Amino acid sequence: MSGFTETWLSQREPYDHAARSQDLLVALQHWRQGRDALSVVDLGSGTGSNLRALAPVLGGRQSWTLIDYDPSLAAAALVKLRGWATDQGFKHNESASGLSIEGPGFFAAVTCRRADLRQLDALPLAPADLVTGSALLDLVSREWLERLASACRGKALCFALTFDGDLDFDPEDPGDSHLRNAFLRHQAGDKGFGPAMGAQAPGIASAVLREQGHQVSGAASPWRLGPRDQALQSALFEGYIQAAKEIAPEQGSEIDAWFARRSDLLKQGALHVVGHRDLLALPVAP
Repeated sequence: MSGFTETWLSQREPYDHAARSQDLLVALQHWRQGRDALSVVDLGSGTGSNLRALAPVLGGRQSWTLIDYDPSLAAAALVKLRGWATDQGFKHNESASGLSIEGPGFFAAVTCRRADLRQLDALPLAPADLVTGSALLDLVSREWLERLASACRGKALCFALTFDGDLDFDPEDPGDSHLRNAFLRHQAGDKGFGPAMGAQAPGIASAVLREQGHQVSGAASPWRLGPRDQALQSALFEGYIQAAKEIAPEQGSEIDAWFARRSDLLKQGALHVVGHRDLLALPVAP
């Protein structure tokens, strides 16, 4: 499986939170009303960004199970959640099983679990009311998603920041289209779950979840990056050229030349849009 570093997850988190669709958050909040304690399973949880984004929105009593394959991220999640709670002025307590956080209008009990997301039968999905994930669906295969959707009948699912293939630069460079095409080909490669859905993930996921009896809503959640976001843009460029070289190693010199030109444009205040879609799938009442 393809993993992410704690540094990268921390760098992107404020952009992820700012980009999330407010309309879908309101719809999720409306779905939650009238329900008692809520059980949430977060897939590919990283350092707990989804919890930080959603727990105050959901409100009430919540139990979160954060699932990631990387044990270092599970440890980092508890550290970051404690820091977040302290910064926000929330009460928090540690226990042998994890952490509890109490803020205005919500109480969340948090446990971290190391598990391989490919082994869906081993994941604690049965008791969940809500299954969440962020920057995940474009990495997995349709077959994996179909199995997940089947296991989540009657549950709500909320997936944020799924890459949709939109990768635009301003000003343009003659090498942009070649770089973009190579990156999109890389995104569709196997990330450990079979052939990845890549940029097709938002559309495929919507169709698959509807087939399993969900009412699906989607909304754009792009990163719109400018002169103040040079650090994130630089990190993205490095990722693009690494992916492009894996797909087209014979074009290494052209890719390096693109990176040099694009880095110069970045210093001059270039703009950069990375397209994402958020998805909310709610069970249809019988």
